Amino acid sequence: MEKLKRLIKKIWQSKLGSALIINIIWLVLISLFAIIKSLVLKIKITDVLSNILIFLNSKIEIPIYGIFVFFILAITISISLNKTRNLIAKLFSNRQTKKTEELPPFHFGSHSAYFDIRISNVFPGLIGLKWFERKSAIYRLKLFLDSPLNFKGAKGGQISPFWWFRGLSANSIESYKRIKRGVFLMNRKELKIESLAAYKSNSYYKSFLYVETAGVKSNGVHKINQKDIESIQKKFGYAWEEYCIIQGNRKVSLTHLEDGATMIRNKVVPIKKSTTRMRFLTKYNFLIAPNDSPINNSSFEIVQETYLTRLINEDNKEEKINILNEFIAEVEKMYKKQNI
Repeated sequence: MEKLKRLIKKIWQSKLGSALIINIIWLVLISLFAIIKSLVLKIKITDVLSNILIFLNSKIEIPIYGIFVFFILAITISISLNKTRNLIAKLFSNRQTKKTEELPPFHFGSHSAYFDIRISNVFPGLIGLKWFERKSAIYRLKLFLDSPLNFKGAKGGQISPFWWFRGLSANSIESYKRIKRGVFLMNRKELKIESLAAYKSNSYYKSFLYVETAGVKSNGVHKINQKDIESIQKKFGYAWEEYCIIQGNRKVSLTHLEDGATMIRNKVVPIKKSTTRMRFLTKYNFLIAPNDSPINNSSFEIVQETYLTRLINEDNKEEKINILNEFIAEVEKMYKKQNI
């Protein structure tokens, strides 16, 4: 159902698509008229349709003023349609703003307390470490990152308790949604979920999730070859590409976004709306933990990245679990971070 909604919205946003929809509506109305007329006047529906076709095929003399009125009506309808589309877009935007204003209040005491509630609900009976593959990993992670992920703070503003960590990089998780089978969008990262490990500690604030994703092919926005991918992977431990989605669902490079315009059908077109995306061309991994987790510590970043690099370069599942257990021993040595 959601796919159908997105498709209709995409078609409606284009001039050709909206014209097609209007023609379909006219066709439906003509068909309804024919059915109603046949029922009321007790005439065969084939006769009604024949009369309509005869009328459409007949030669009609239209005075000049009639053509003028037709064009005025056409322009008026076109303006009305544009206004309607803009009104719908405005209402949708207002609805999104309203959603932000109506964030639920955060009343869990701490970020790690909420994390503990969520991990208990999604992984009932879990004690220690458990590994999940493909379908099970996708299902559990989707449940874990289900809304609400964002809350209204006591002093206003937004609180996002769950964070992702990967070496020197970290950020709050504000959204997580499915974009196609097996692929999810976490903030702006496209993730093809491969496996998941959940760890529930006796010290609730030390629990975390480990996520591993598969590499995907380049979408062609950047001219990147296998040698480039290997070079990036050697330097950072994984390879990725960033791109921008603009109006009409077109994919362009970030350079175009910075320039504020792109080329469409040999014409320079200003970029009005855009969203940036990141996708991974090799295996990628990261941790999910509460913001007040001991993992969120600058003195632990290098240690954490070392373990993640070892994990991503290991193919054997049992060895991965051994490495994770080593990492858990390091985490258990850490103290709780103060609430943020």
